[in-house]
Amino acid sequence: MDLAVAVYTVSEQLRRQGQRNLASQLERAVVSIPANIAEGKGRESQKEFAHFLSIALGSLREVDTLVALADRLRQLKRETSIAVAQQVDELAKVLFGLRVTVSEASKRRQLQPRAES
Repeated sequence: MDLAVAVYTVSEQLRRQGQRNLASQLERAVVSIPANIAEGKGRESQKEFAHFLSIALGSLREVDTLVALADRLRQLKRETSIAVAQQVDELAKVLFGLRVTVSEASKRRQLQPRAES
């Protein structure tokens, strides 16, 4: 959510510079991250949760790419691009670690013998 707030500030800057499409795509990508985490958590299985975490990671990389593009187009201050990139890197570590943990938990559950009724 913190990244989403930061990116919305960036997208306002992009809109002021006439980059409405880039700003809109950036907003959609960043909103997708916490939305997919929440949706995955609400699913019935760890396997589904891990899948939605993978989708969130993909959206995170999309945000990273769009910010890098805005930077290359010189539509953002360099400090802003660096700050967002650092947030992206930190969140990527957390999401990747969570996905690994959830995937391993899912595999352990699949390997457990079922109780006889």
